[in-house]
Amino acid sequence: MPQFSEYELEREANIARNRALLEQLELKQAVEELGLSKPKAPAPKTKVKPIQPNKKVKKEKEVEAPRRQSARLRNVIDPNESPEKKRKREAEIEERRAKEAEERIEAEEKARLAKRPRHDDLELKTLTEDDPDSANSLATQLQNVSQQPRRAGSVNVFAYDDDKRHEREVADLRKKLQNLKVMSRAKVTQDRIYSATYHPEPTKDLIFFGDKHGQLGIWDARAPQDEVDDDDDDEGNSEDREGGKYWRLQVHWPATSKSSISSVKLDPADSHTVFTSSYDCTIRSLSFTTGVSREILSSDDNLITSIDLPPTGHEMWVSDAAGGLTHLDLRQPKSRARWYGLSDQKIGCVSVNPTQPHFLVTSSLSRSMKIWDARKLQTLTPKGKTSSDVPIEFNFETVEKHTESKNGIGCLRAEWRHDKSVSSAYWDPRGRSIVSTCYDDALRIWDFDPVKTFDKTGTFPSSRPLHRIRHDCQTGRWLTVFRAQWNSNPDVYPHFTIGNMQHSLDLYSYKGELITKLSDKSKITAVQAVTCSHPSIVERVVSGNASGRCVLWAPEDSFTTVLMDSHQYQYESQRSLVTSGQTRSSTCNDSLGNSLRMLRVFFKPCASQLFHPHPHRFVRPFATVHNRHTTRKMGKKKSPSVPETALLLPARSEAQSIVDTHTHLASTFEAYRHKYKDGQYETVFDFVKGMYEGKKVEAIVDVWCEAPVRSLWKEFADSALSEEDRKMKWGGLEYWFVMGVHPHESKNYTDDVEQEILEAMKHPRCVGWGEIGLDYHYDLSPRDVQRTVFTRQLEHAVRLGKPLTIHTREADADTERILKQVVPKDHPIHIHCFTDTPEFAQRLLDHFPNLYIGITGVITYSTNLNTAEAVRQMGPHSLRIVLETDAPYMVPSNIYSSLPSLSGARLPLSHSAMIPWTTDFVSDILNGKAEGGDAASACNSETVLKVGRENARKMYGI
Repeated sequence: MPQFSEYELEREANIARNRALLEQLELKQAVEELGLSKPKAPAPKTKVKPIQPNKKVKKEKEVEAPRRQSARLRNVIDPNESPEKKRKREAEIEERRAKEAEERIEAEEKARLAKRPRHDDLELKTLTEDDPDSANSLATQLQNVSQQPRRAGSVNVFAYDDDKRHEREVADLRKKLQNLKVMSRAKVTQDRIYSATYHPEPTKDLIFFGDKHGQLGIWDARAPQDEVDDDDDDEGNSEDREGGKYWRLQVHWPATSKSSISSVKLDPADSHTVFTSSYDCTIRSLSFTTGVSREILSSDDNLITSIDLPPTGHEMWVSDAAGGLTHLDLRQPKSRARWYGLSDQKIGCVSVNPTQPHFLVTSSLSRSMKIWDARKLQTLTPKGKTSSDVPIEFNFETVEKHTESKNGIGCLRAEWRHDKSVSSAYWDPRGRSIVSTCYDDALRIWDFDPVKTFDKTGTFPSSRPLHRIRHDCQTGRWLTVFRAQWNSNPDVYPHFTIGNMQHSLDLYSYKGELITKLSDKSKITAVQAVTCSHPSIVERVVSGNASGRCVLWAPEDSFTTVLMDSHQYQYESQRSLVTSGQTRSSTCNDSLGNSLRMLRVFFKPCASQLFHPHPHRFVRPFATVHNRHTTRKMGKKKSPSVPETALLLPARSEAQSIVDTHTHLASTFEAYRHKYKDGQYETVFDFVKGMYEGKKVEAIVDVWCEAPVRSLWKEFADSALSEEDRKMKWGGLEYWFVMGVHPHESKNYTDDVEQEILEAMKHPRCVGWGEIGLDYHYDLSPRDVQRTVFTRQLEHAVRLGKPLTIHTREADADTERILKQVVPKDHPIHIHCFTDTPEFAQRLLDHFPNLYIGITGVITYSTNLNTAEAVRQMGPHSLRIVLETDAPYMVPSNIYSSLPSLSGARLPLSHSAMIPWTTDFVSDILNGKAEGGDAASACNSETVLKVGRENARKMYGI
């Protein structure tokens, strides 16, 4: 037993006396008599485990065997060394010390310079901090991303007078968004997320995040994960693992809070370029094609807070902490930039109106949101001489005087005061509504009437915001400021996303209705401060928090469904929405039915892709540029499955051969392989020989009209150069082709595309330039771009003497005007798949003596009366038509009534052997016109075939 000291003994005695005194007071008994409840033990907190980074396969380093070293290297001094050797050794030591000191000074200088922002061009290897594997995988990933220009909206879309229509749209949107789940999580950046943008590629969830220390995180949220170490499989649930694949690029330098990426934007005209602005006072662009990051703009002291670009992608507007707005033309040197002082305090955000780019909205620390007319700003002229090396500057006082002057009337179009600092303000994709986020815990929404505001030159009428939503915006010091962000899809009812201090992600309509709150307490316990949504797919939202962790919200079955191509769903309908595995189409050819609906989604890899130079990638069907016609509505009854043999139509009795002047052979074969995956024809040559054998198909004119040009055309054309090849590969069929850029694809027309087409024009089997023209029905390319590209292609074709294949829909006036301005009267012209008014057809026929009207199976549809009337007006003796299929679309509807074996069925595609059924219908029209005449004036199917064949020979010279 240990011996206690006197002090310890006295201490123990005091404790015993105090305990006895407390017991005499009976305090415990008094508490029990009061009936006070005992405090409950706190419930254990459920701690959510953060996502765990995937551990890559460990590469064990080989242990090097010890190497032999000399006595000099081991610093062993020979005790018997001579004085001469000693002097030599000491001299070497001094020399080495001097060299080390020099290297140390050089390293310190490099370290000092490394803390400064970088202004030179940087390759991916440098951005990934000399990780070649990461750089190579990222380069491959970015190069495989398709180019998706930002689509333009319409200022009047979704502006309903009927509240019930708004309610239906909101209900439809709520149905799609309320069930989104956390489908992928990852720590994409090392530090707090400051900004984000979603790439419009519809087959991916590719998101770019900017963080606090200048790092750009690129997250492919649904990419297959890298191989992980098997030893770690038992560590944690698989749901706690990171999803997708990400890369971290140190785009801005140094890696400190002085380089926070304040804004990330994709080039609206070329989504292969991403722009980043940073607190290091620089803006950089990263090209997907070259993998090089280059500086766009730099400043000595203006901290950049936000950037935005108009739809052309040629310009950029930049806001800064000095209260300025910089206009930069990306086609000119950065020294030609112009800086405007628009506020005496920080401007935190600038947004360019997407449909009327001269209207800019700015939000400021001065508690105001302002709308500016850039046209009036740019009328400011500098006083005195300006330096060619320094941007032109107009200070706050100069701009203020200008807005009050006669020349500056309308420069400041509107101003709204807020109760506190305005964090952000953005235009919606229609260019009609604005949502602002303010520190007074309110979101404000404005909806402008274009007639009362945009169409007038003065200031906007004074008005309060249409809606004001209570929202906690007190993010504090450690969270990124909330910014309400619109969904940029112009085909979707306008709505925006914003983070919530209660860890949810909130979605609101432009009318202020709460659509849904996305949350998952089992996986998310941090504020999702930064949000954005997919520009092409409705049910995709992402968010990021202060630790660099990011979340993808999507439907639970979204990872197994096949998504629709963005061009294709635009083609389906301007209002078509991409949902999880479903498409909502406004029209569908009666002759194609449900099978072609399936063709409109991405093809899974099949034998048809053996012809494509990139078999692992989707072979885009020509469906992206066709199906332009009003057709009969389909019934709800599902068509029975059609056997492959149904496509082998019976031989006709006509003696005349068939010349199909417009077909898309590659797309037709792809449609066949998609429908009949185990079909008997494995190559396009087998398909042609099998389908056309005994059907008297003499020649076809194949059409290539996409941008970029599909390289497959050359394989087709080269295989038809000699008569021997045509007999062996094509079964004796004469193969010809035309090439051009379709109006839907005009926005993708570039110098490179033009050069490829010009090279194709030299090919012996090329007989024309097309399909080109104007399409104002779908407006998938801006109309001014369509007109420019149409005119340019016409000029080339006229110069080369190439016949023209023209597409025109709901653009009669512009098509007629441009043709008459550019094309000589005697030039051969083929108006493809004519469906416009008979009067328009007659005007063209009267002006151009070598113009022919293209007749497809659409003439047989009961709702398309224009084509039939145009043919009826011509009469049998002046029949200026050529016959075409536009395959794989528009099966002649009379084929079902003439063939009992097809009763109740719907063929999945058309092909050139179906033309005789079209000529049957044409002859019926002409015979109806000739009723009452003699028998000689009647026109049978064989006569129509003969006329069409002769006109095709005249038209294309084949």
